[in-house]
Amino acid sequence: MPNAQCLTLAVVLGIGHWALGIDDDQVYGILLAEDGRAPTAESLQTIITGTGSSDPAVRAVAVRALGRLERLGLADSITPLLEDSDPGVRREAANALGQATLEATGSEPACLAVAAALTDRLALEGDAAVRGVILRTLGRLPHADAARVRATEEALVEYLNRSLEEQDGAVRGLNRLFARRPDVERRLSPEVAAALGDVVRGGRDARTRRVALQTLAAGAALDDAVADAAWRNTDWETRRLAVPLGADLAGGARRARQALTDASPQVRFEAVRAIGQRNQIPCGPVTALVNDPDPHVARRALQTLALPCEGGSLQPLDILAGIAARDGEHARKDWRLAAAALGSYASACATAQASARPSSSCQRARDVARLHARGEPWQLRMHSAQPVGSVGDRDTLRRLSRDPHPNVRTAAIEQLAAMKNDADADVMIAALSAADYQLVLTAARALKGRTRPDAVSALRAAFDRLSAKKSDTARDPLTAIRDTLSAGGVDVTVPSSAPKAAPFGERELADLRARPLRAIITMESGGTIELELVTGEAPATVARFVRLARKGVYDGLTFHRVEPNFVIQGGSPGANEYAGHDPYLRDEVGLVSHERGTVGISTRGHDTGDAQIFVNLVDNFRLDHRYTVFARVVRGMQVVDQVVEGDAMARVVIR
Repeated sequence: MPNAQCLTLAVVLGIGHWALGIDDDQVYGILLAEDGRAPTAESLQTIITGTGSSDPAVRAVAVRALGRLERLGLADSITPLLEDSDPGVRREAANALGQATLEATGSEPACLAVAAALTDRLALEGDAAVRGVILRTLGRLPHADAARVRATEEALVEYLNRSLEEQDGAVRGLNRLFARRPDVERRLSPEVAAALGDVVRGGRDARTRRVALQTLAAGAALDDAVADAAWRNTDWETRRLAVPLGADLAGGARRARQALTDASPQVRFEAVRAIGQRNQIPCGPVTALVNDPDPHVARRALQTLALPCEGGSLQPLDILAGIAARDGEHARKDWRLAAAALGSYASACATAQASARPSSSCQRARDVARLHARGEPWQLRMHSAQPVGSVGDRDTLRRLSRDPHPNVRTAAIEQLAAMKNDADADVMIAALSAADYQLVLTAARALKGRTRPDAVSALRAAFDRLSAKKSDTARDPLTAIRDTLSAGGVDVTVPSSAPKAAPFGERELADLRARPLRAIITMESGGTIELELVTGEAPATVARFVRLARKGVYDGLTFHRVEPNFVIQGGSPGANEYAGHDPYLRDEVGLVSHERGTVGISTRGHDTGDAQIFVNLVDNFRLDHRYTVFARVVRGMQVVDQVVEGDAMARVVIR
């Protein structure tokens, strides 16, 4: 690579940034080999050679790259770096061994050798931070039988009362040990349960206490005493977890009712969700939350009111009908609440009709559903499809299936497919010619098992059209078409992905070399969100995000998916899961966890990132080692918390 384009790639391990001082060409070669997943012996040797560099930053990048290839056979090349002189390299090596075993079953000799190497190193390691990573990794390893689980459990529990790094590593290791594998014994021993209970009550770090609470639940060892201790905690995230994790315990109903009035909207939301898991709900307290100042709580309360009330009291159908029937400017402003109210209203009325207990309050349900089906914005029409289907209005669904917006058409076809009327195949066949991948995918799935002879020719035409695009993001609809054709005895082959370009252009190289980067997201609804881009952890992802942002690609795009107490997701040009940007990004998973405020890349499988982004609203450690983290929110988390479905990013600026 010409010197003028050299990328200075020293990495500060952890959440890192580029700095000066290492062999540019060698690290760039390692990153290119990693980006291509090292398909040849030559490209693999480029990475392995880097593990022998005299510079610890180069060794760290190289051993991390070996782990990201996720090949168990490379464990022998990774293991020697557990004894590296640099603690940062040893941390990366321990994590890389865990990543190398990601797809293993646990019974392979190489997998057992990895466990032995990590255990041996744990006994010798003098750095607490490295020991913490080793402990986390031991819990991540696959285990073929209950005996291996118990042996790992015993190794981890010894570190629960040591330094902050060791306690955190041991708790996270135990969490992965009992949450990952459903095919082995998953119950914590009484001794370990007691030790974790002590961490919940008095752990050194709030985040560690939360993971300990989740681990007790995953290991079927959470009791009311520990759940109550978590519920009394001053940390809202701990209280939030205490509600669902302890829902089935004796005090679960009491905690959920108390949580309905908690000061934290995240806790109130979790309380309504937990109450909604029952067959009957306390309609009075839930109805009171319809006017909650937090939009997520209010919407969840409306959705929950579809369930029967405790004690046989009447459902607040008039309230639901009134909110659902709002029109004009009020409806456009509060369309999310109106949509939630209609969903509950139609669902409750459908249940009443099916049980021969019709209510006079339900007489307007069909009219209100039709009102939404003609409403604005398009999201209101999209959300109307399910309640329109609930009241059995096939004619309105067929009209929605011809809506100008593809997401409305998708929702309508899903409902028509559930009605199983072969006369609706014409709607699905017409949708196969659409440009939107999600719509084509939905139509293809809906045609599976139908007997229309013209469906086969339409499916073949759609397959040929999408195949000619040579698009990574077309793979999902192509796969759906293939499966439907195969069910009818017609075989086609989904083409392989198009070759990927090098991940770094000249301007990205200059950006990454010059200084830490930040992205400023200005929301159309008001407020800004400032991101720090973690270049050292995910250089190719950061380069792609920066490139798209500088082109204005994200400007005006929405957050189309909002999952309170989980994530917000956006950046799709079609405002759906299947409309993204070619080509796919590779995963760049590492030591940075999916903590609250971190920003990741949405995927639909391994190495399928299409540049859609998501922000973690809470700690989502279960996403670790599966999804890339490329940024974290440093200002404006309160803006993130208030994002609702359809909110748009007016502008994304890179600084």
